[in-house]
Amino acid sequence: MPTIEMPTVQTPVPLSGMALSAAESSAFIREVALHQTIWTLAGPEGCPTLERAGGRMAVPMWSSMDRAESAQAACPEFAGCVPKRIPWMTFIGEWADEVCARRLTIGLNWHGQNAAGYDRDIADVIAAIEREMLG
Repeated sequence: MPTIEMPTVQTPVPLSGMALSAAESSAFIREVALHQTIWTLAGPEGCPTLERAGGRMAVPMWSSMDRAESAQAACPEFAGCVPKRIPWMTFIGEWADEVCARRLTIGLNWHGQNAAGYDRDIADVIAAIEREMLG
């Protein structure tokens, strides 16, 4: 009797919270390096900041307008905010100084109603993006 081989169909497994955050963080670095644009949200009182684990405050940033809009729609903390485009050169100039002065971290491609994701110091974010730009 001949053996019949059946193709294996793999059902994608949803990423867990930590794996998804790691994937979003990596995507942030790649996409910002490629497009040289960062997105944040702005409201009537400026850009929102959220207290994160350890008590540090973070400002959320995304690698695309679609990601920023998705996070804005999902997270109640971002109600009333709209996406704001930041060119790379403006980010490493004006924004970096302000973020450092206020001792904020950067939230990388936060997602979901709880704004899940990684936070990084701005110097680390800039260094990673510049490494990616160099290839």
